[in-house]
This record gives sequence, C-alpha cells and structure tokens, in this order.
Amino acid sequence: MTGWERDGVEDGSFKDDVSRFLSDLENIDLILFDCDGVIYQGDTVLPGVAIALKRLRSMGKHFKFITNTSARNRVAMYQKFEKLGLGNPVVGEEDCLPSGVCAARHLRDNCSEIKRVYVAGAIGLVQELEHAGFECFGGPEDDGKIMTESEFIRIAMEDPVFDAVVVGYDQAFNYYKLSRASLCFQRNNRCKFIATNDDVHDMVGGQWLLPGNGATLESIVKAVQHIPGVSERKPQVTGKPDPLFGKLAITCAGLDGIDPQRVLVIGDKLETDVLLAKNCGFKSCLVLTGVARPHDVNQSPIKPDYVIPGLCVLANSDVL
Repeated sequence: MTGWERDGVEDGSFKDDVSRFLSDLENIDLILFDCDGVIYQGDTVLPGVAIALKRLRSMGKHFKFITNTSARNRVAMYQKFEKLGLGNPVVGEEDCLPSGVCAARHLRDNCSEIKRVYVAGAIGLVQELEHAGFECFGGPEDDGKIMTESEFIRIAMEDPVFDAVVVGYDQAFNYYKLSRASLCFQRNNRCKFIATNDDVHDMVGGQWLLPGNGATLESIVKAVQHIPGVSERKPQVTGKPDPLFGKLAITCAGLDGIDPQRVLVIGDKLETDVLLAKNCGFKSCLVLTGVARPHDVNQSPIKPDYVIPGLCVLANSDVL
C-alpha cells in the first residue's frame, strides 16, 4: 500500500507535488528536518529515510535536524540518531538542534546581563544553558518537591535573585516549580521570560492529545499576571515556529546570508514546521508520515509548498 492510498488521497490531490518537490531540490542548499514523524516514529526509522539522507549528502546538501523537544540536549539527541543507525557520516552531532540550544544561544547573544537562570524543564535544557555559561537552578533538582506556605516564605527570603526563567517540556513539572518561578518575577520584575516552545499538545498513539510545554507555560503566565511590572509580560518563544529558530539553524550551518528561498523545512505539522518556514520565508514540505493528514491541509490556512507521502520518495526516485 502506498502512502497516498493509506491516507485516502485521491488522484490529482497532491501527486503533482512529488515531481515538483524532486525537481525543485536542485535549488535548495539547506534542509531543516523535523524529527519525530519525519525521520522516525518512537524508536523506529521511517521507510526510506536512511537512503534519502545518504542521497542528499551525496548531492552536497546541508541539513539540520530541528525539534521543539528540549528534554534532550544536543549530545543525547545525536545518540538517538546513532542508536537508530543514522550516525556519522550520515548525521553528525553538529547537525542536531534541539530547542534548548536556541534558548541558550538567544540568552547568551542578546542578554549579556543574564547570569543566573531558573529552569522549569528537564536535564537536557539545563545542560544546554550550562554549556552556554549560565548558572542554573531548578530543573530535575526540584522534581517531586512539595511547596508549603512556610517553604515559599523561606525561598522568598533565601533564594538568590534570578535574571531569567526558562521554561521547557517537563514531565515532572509541579506546583513547587510553578511557585518558585512566580517568585523569580516577584523579586525581580526585570526577569527575562523564555520558553523553548509553546506547543499546547502533542499527538500520541495516533489519536490522543498529550499536554505539551504550552500548557505548562500558560500556568506560569497565569501565576505572574498580577505581579506589578510583569502582568503584561509575554514569554519569548525560541522554538518552532518562531523565526529565531530558523535564523539559528542557518547560522549553525554556516550559511548566514543565504537566500531564504534556498532553505527547505520538511516536517509533519502545519502549525509548527510549515509555519516556521512561512515565518522565515523558507520553502516548506509536509510529510504524511506523522501528525498531519490530507484533510488537515485542505482545512488549514497554513499551506505548504509541497505535500509528499514521506521521505521514501527521495529513496525511490530515479530523478535524483
């Protein structure tokens, strides 16, 4: 069964996209790949991916792997590629860009006064921030802790003043972290507010919506909305679809000054991957091996330049 048949796509709906996609690759220098739903699903590489990546390498294409996940740092992200048999020379550690890298780079390059950071996130985000030179508190150290009124007052009196709060996907997010993040803004209303992404949910099991970082982020926004000087503060989102992520990917590829139309984003979500491309002026390609289905494309105002069944078209094509 082909990808089109599996998704119930009628002849003529998107089939012309494949030939246009393959033909237009000649004019692309940098490809930004989403990971889950494009390269792999869970611990399984999707059909044709290994061959497709090798063929693109042989064509001299640059590529980066971008994800809104901040729970893993760049090293751990690369280790997953290695485990899946996609390590060097196909994929290098330098090709991996989890959203924590963008958050750390943004703070380092644009906020020189930032020294001490409170993290509501997982170990991967802490590691990326520490690698960028920040002193980090919170993260996994605050997993499982209970916040009481007396503990809240003690922290208010004894905690150092924080320069920034960084929020990333955190399966152990709790009331303790919410309260401590709130205190950061109460004690310093100039505290920077950064989020690795604002994805409200992720689809798991093919149909279930698992709350994402956007839900965590909204709870912190609500917790600080009545703090003087902070009530109107909106977090700076550094993951997809914010243009910051696209700019970082270009810089990391050593292609500053590249024509945006020579950059292609390949992803499985309209509201993150395709919208990132739109926000940056890049080309966009939606694959049907992940979240999005053909009817989503028809109903959404966010339109990709190409819709293909998956990276298998690169592996099977005689055009390249």
